[in-house]
Amino acid sequence: KISYGDIAILVRKGEHGDEIEKILLENNIPVVFTNAGSIFASEEAENLLQFLEALRNFKDARLINKVLSSSLFYTSADDLLSLQKRMPEIQQYFQSLYELWKNKSILTMFRSFLDTKHFSQHKWLSATNSQVWPKDSCLAAHIASQLNGEKILTNYNHLCEILQFVAGKYLYTPDTLLDYYAKNIKNKAKAVDDDSQEDEELYDIRMFKQKNIIFMTTIHKSKGLEFPYVIVPHLPRIEPKKYEDLFHEGDKQQRSLMIKENEKYLELAQKEAFQETLRLLYVALTRAQYGCFVAYSKPGTLTAGKHLET
Repeated sequence: KISYGDIAILVRKGEHGDEIEKILLENNIPVVFTNAGSIFASEEAENLLQFLEALRNFKDARLINKVLSSSLFYTSADDLLSLQKRMPEIQQYFQSLYELWKNKSILTMFRSFLDTKHFSQHKWLSATNSQVWPKDSCLAAHIASQLNGEKILTNYNHLCEILQFVAGKYLYTPDTLLDYYAKNIKNKAKAVDDDSQEDEELYDIRMFKQKNIIFMTTIHKSKGLEFPYVIVPHLPRIEPKKYEDLFHEGDKQQRSLMIKENEKYLELAQKEAFQETLRLLYVALTRAQYGCFVAYSKPGTLTAGKHLET
């Protein structure tokens, strides 16, 4: 029997995946689209790093204030001022979370942090606005109630699950795990190193399979991966005027820029765009172990036959 976790959907562009994800979710079909590059580049990744650093340095009120004003707490400026009087209690709580992380795991700690009804169980939160923080609300529910809260909460959970996976794989302590995480946050503007990228991709595939969720990504990101069943919603195609104005002229290694349309250079640019499409198509069609299902979409004016003959 085929389950959702056995299926991967491969698309060429992010907007294609966004449309498909929306349709599937509207029909209650579980799917997650990993199109946004590394999750280490998200705002939630930065906030989580600040939170973990504040746990390790729980005596540092400056770091704790950063966490309180982030999307983990949504504390207003007035509430933040009120909380300064309760800082020793907050520091003690952050210390207890760090001990839980050291003695159990980062995932156990973070789930405890999210599931705690902070307002009723931690007196220091009574200094904040009770209308913003209902007494019977846990942190997870509080985050989810904010604008884009469900997505933010999903990113936080996803990040902690990846870190849990990495900690188990490399037997990292909290300190070495935090160093690993900080390195990937620092490298977000660059290419994430191969090992961490592989860790993230392996975790994603395992998680979606275990949770019975369809895995959707771009064809480019699927290179080197393998799935039981693959769906390619439409064959990659070149539409009129969708090619790049960059091309290689003759045997030159560097690319040339076509400033003004020229029939010879136009043909070269179109041919290179078509060759790139063929490479992507090859990747898409060779990811499946048992079955690949392809939907053919209306082609552009550039046909395969013309260049296959040359």
